[in-house]
Amino acid sequence: MRKLIFLLLIVVFASQLYGKDKKDTKDLKIDSLTTANTLLKHQLDSVTRNYEAYVMVYIVVRDSIIKHDFDPSTTAVLIDSLKTSRNSAFAKVEALTASLKDSISILLVDNKKLQTTIDSLSVKKEVDITKMANDLKMLKELLDSKTLTQEEFDKQKAIIMKKYE
Repeated sequence: MRKLIFLLLIVVFASQLYGKDKKDTKDLKIDSLTTANTLLKHQLDSVTRNYEAYVMVYIVVRDSIIKHDFDPSTTAVLIDSLKTSRNSAFAKVEALTASLKDSISILLVDNKKLQTTIDSLSVKKEVDITKMANDLKMLKELLDSKTLTQEEFDKQKAIIMKKYE
């Protein structure tokens, strides 16, 4: 009888333990499915946010840039072509700017040369005026000392004036 009671107790405990294992396994499965469900909900929310952003980009590109409906799957190609157009436009502007900078530097060099020439002419003119005044003064002294006649003075004066024009 003892053996029978002992065996019965073992069967009762074993059935309880076996039942708990199944229950724990079911609980674990439910918990893991709940966790997986939560992760999938987060992924869905993320995809929904990305989709909404994508739709907004599509609407802006369609309304502001392309100005007509287009296949959203070609958006990358359209954006690349817009980048290429922009880059080529900037390249043209940069080339024009570079040529203008070269032109400006050439003009500045020419301007300096011309300014130097003007400055040298101003000095030369002052020197010429001084020489002319000295020649005329000497000619007047010769007229006053009666070395030259009035006609010779006038002739020499015209020559000097023509020389320094």
